[in-house]
Amino acid sequence: MAPAIERPAGTPDLELLRKFEPVVYYTKGEQFFPTEVEHYVKECSLWEHHPVGPDELLIKQGEMTMEKLIEPRPAVFGTIRYLRFVEALTLAESAQVLAGQASLRRGLGSYFRTGIGRLARGGFLPRLVDGLFSLSFLLRGKVSAADAAAAELDYNAILEEHPQYTYYEG
Repeated sequence: MAPAIERPAGTPDLELLRKFEPVVYYTKGEQFFPTEVEHYVKECSLWEHHPVGPDELLIKQGEMTMEKLIEPRPAVFGTIRYLRFVEALTLAESAQVLAGQASLRRGLGSYFRTGIGRLARGGFLPRLVDGLFSLSFLLRGKVSAADAAAAELDYNAILEEHPQYTYYEG
């Protein structure tokens, strides 16, 4: 149980709330905002990553529910379960979602343009460090542009169906 916050006598509740309320900031290029968990989970598929062997599909996209998500499932030690919002795309699907993303952004009037980065003004050493950092993406993996575009299109479809942002208290 969290300790009670002592407040000075006579402090209005709204003033106390404003003093301790969380503040959330988003960048100009943000594409995803808080959404209702049930709607998100409904659009996902459930996968299992085994320590040895390929990943296994447990529940197909469109069949997922909160009840199915919390069902107990025995697994080998080291197994990781995860939700996948966007399924693997073929080359034709990738081209289609990239075109759809461009169309969506034109319609919304939202283009994110990067400005001159701080490292562009730096010397050789900062540029070298930045280059090594960027190279590390090859080792870590990276979400493809098509997967990101598909996620953006799917998220906007959810937002059209349920046009509100949802925040949860912890």
